[in-house]
Amino acid sequence: MWDTDSPCCALFKEFSDEMRRVFNRSLCGREAARELLRIRQGTRTTYDYAINFRMLAASCDWDQQALFDAFFSGLCELVKDELVSHYLPNNLDSLIDVAGRTDAHLWSRSNNSFGFTTVQSS
Repeated sequence: MWDTDSPCCALFKEFSDEMRRVFNRSLCGREAARELLRIRQGTRTTYDYAINFRMLAASCDWDQQALFDAFFSGLCELVKDELVSHYLPNNLDSLIDVAGRTDAHLWSRSNNSFGFTTVQSS
């Protein structure tokens, strides 16, 4: 591009737009919205799921309630069951925080129930 004196090299904005066009393969708009409807936590941590979710959400025009509902829907069943048995926060940031702490707690309990014991000193 530099060698051919391409017009996109004249101004930084045009150059950066061209670089994004060529190299950016992230989802945006409707593609990101469709992926938000499909994304699930699966076996990864809630925080890993949240990172992927937020990257997609940044490319959508969804309101906070729609994002909240989509994120909650994609959580693993154990985390959802634990959350609804206590309370649901009223915004996405709080939901991610509580879901992450719940996930970590469930994970630590499952490790302790499979033979991992804490050594107590006397």
